Amino acid sequence: MLELMLGQVANFSPVSSRNQLIKSSTSMDTGGHFVDLCDIKLEPGERAEDLFQRLMAFVDDNLLTTAGGITHHGEAITEDEELSPTLENMIILTWLHLLHKDLSCLVKQQYDTELSSCTLASIKLEISQAKDTQLDEVQLTTDTRVFKSINQYTPSRNNNSNYPHTSSRQHLSNKSCPLRKQVGR
Repeated sequence: MLELMLGQVANFSPVSSRNQLIKSSTSMDTGGHFVDLCDIKLEPGERAEDLFQRLMAFVDDNLLTTAGGITHHGEAITEDEELSPTLENMIILTWLHLLHKDLSCLVKQQYDTELSSCTLASIKLEISQAKDTQLDEVQLTTDTRVFKSINQYTPSRNNNSNYPHTSSRQHLSNKSCPLRKQVGR
């Protein structure tokens, strides 16, 4: 109940102070709270940076502490967990995916050289500054893919039939359809 109340109070505070509010309060940690990560989404009208801050606060809130009483593989936690570089990379990867499902692939392509010598978290600022252009590029690629798939099934202009292009029509004629056989086609 305390955790729910703190969550409600935190909803009315700026994202940056949410973590401070929860950390400085007595809480009742539960291992099941981490599963709520699946419910985090980009809200309508939400800035990308606010989503990133929510993800960071969520993960920070779920780091295991010795006082939490949570066990891991049956063993008590002996020291407070800290944000590791790998976990920080996972947060950024999740953030990119929540902004657009194909954005991480574009980032991988565009920052391939940098990523050979540093972590994804190390170039988060560069990614963040270029994200609007990257999102436009990803959306354009997605729109082009959809347009091509729609045109693939558009009837041929040289033929008034309702069948797909000639190559698809030939492929269809090779298949046997029981209904077509029944009516003699």
